[in-house]
Amino acid sequence: MRPRCLLRCFPSGGGLRGSRSRTRLLPVTIDTQGPPCFIGFTIAVAQALNGSPLLGFVDADNDGIKMSMGAAAGTTVQEDLSRPKVGVLPGQAPTPFAVACCPSNGQMHLAMDGRDWSTAAPRNVVSSVDIPSSGHDPLKLCAFLQWPPSDAEMKRKVLHIHAGFLIENGKLTFFRRLPNECWLSSGVVLEDLPRRVVPGMFLYGFDGFARVHFTGLQRNAPDLCPRGAALQGYAQDWHTWPWVAAVA
Repeated sequence: MRPRCLLRCFPSGGGLRGSRSRTRLLPVTIDTQGPPCFIGFTIAVAQALNGSPLLGFVDADNDGIKMSMGAAAGTTVQEDLSRPKVGVLPGQAPTPFAVACCPSNGQMHLAMDGRDWSTAAPRNVVSSVDIPSSGHDPLKLCAFLQWPPSDAEMKRKVLHIHAGFLIENGKLTFFRRLPNECWLSSGVVLEDLPRRVVPGMFLYGFDGFARVHFTGLQRNAPDLCPRGAALQGYAQDWHTWPWVAAVA
């Protein structure tokens, strides 16, 4: 599959009032039980409000996703499917399983139909989250990796980042390249993935300059830098999103 631009956007001039949310999917389906597959991207961001683009995938076998797919240039949904509202897909399809990571700061988001929690949620997520019955409303979770924020994000300068994720044996691992060109890995963050997924990029309430470029598919993940193993795993485990502190 050839490289391509997934997103190019500019400031709206309206600040957060002009912000946008969307999911842009590639016209390709990945078998999570097939050969290892690394999906690579580059991201450029400047003058951004509310974070930067995220990378991830959605369940390819969700009815709404199947109805939306088919365009050679990919599919766009005017909503971040890793933090969706009710009824954003055609035919009132249930919320698809979706997961995305912001490579600039290691924040991850996961969404799925609340009715599927007991049967379809990854085991390592179930073990860390106490979920009450949520009916048909989208179930939305958040977690943080141990990755340090990029220097550009901390200083609010132009952000250029290489990132991607590896799908292997039904497991998911995110990667980010450091300025010295060595790579960080999240370690395995999810297991028991849906059998088929569609990769893409996600925006939530974003306003600013942004470009997301898909660089290609490959069989092997990048080689890690010496400090990569020390920064694997969670800084904060999965919890419901948006998080609300308990009132004493």
